[in-house]
Amino acid sequence: MKQAFLLVAFFSFIVFFGCNSKDNAENLEIEYINLSFTTNQNETLEISLGAFQSEGSTNITKQAENYEVSKITFNEMGHLYYYKPSANFSGTEYVEITKSSSIGDNNINQKTIFRINITVATE
Repeated sequence: MKQAFLLVAFFSFIVFFGCNSKDNAENLEIEYINLSFTTNQNETLEISLGAFQSEGSTNITKQAENYEVSKITFNEMGHLYYYKPSANFSGTEYVEITKSSSIGDNNINQKTIFRINITVATE
């Protein structure tokens, strides 16, 4: 009987504190930003995504399909997205980048979704 009580107490503790997650998205603020760029087949595009708060993450959530380089880096200027098309690719495609951030309280409460439309022209 004592083991059953301890087991119930343990699961009650897990349910009470486990469901009270700080990652709750009830106050999540989402901003959508559409950007369009044109580049040539042999050029590398560099796009500044701004200086972000240090708490959170920035990820490519929908990768471009025809690329030699498609990546996010961070330096003193902030987050930068680099794109270089695959050899012989011309046309239009897009990449989607999601930035999740916090005001410093470990709660993800801001999300910015960048949709970057890229037109690759022949030279």
